[in-house]
Amino acid sequence: PQCNNELTPEWFYMPQMHFNTNLCNFGVHSEGWQVSNTKLPAWAKNDPYLFVMYQRRFMEMTKFNTNINVWIDMLFGVKQQSKSDLNIFFEL
Repeated sequence: PQCNNELTPEWFYMPQMHFNTNLCNFGVHSEGWQVSNTKLPAWAKNDPYLFVMYQRRFMEMTKFNTNINVWIDMLFGVKQQSKSDLNIFFEL
């Protein structure tokens, strides 16, 4: 099985994408609730604008900037192929 844990750029600049404005029927979650708007983490207080603002702040932090090359290698590069490189995204 393949797991794609990648966020598209819209997650970091477009709060509107988290609203189901067209009222699309996405069905029912396995836990029984209706799937509609994006379910955000508790720290976002169910506010897509706050969520995007925090995401952008996180990306601008020094710790993130100095490690982004490692993250890119794990998702797209040479570290995809190695258990010793702590590949947690793809089962080898």
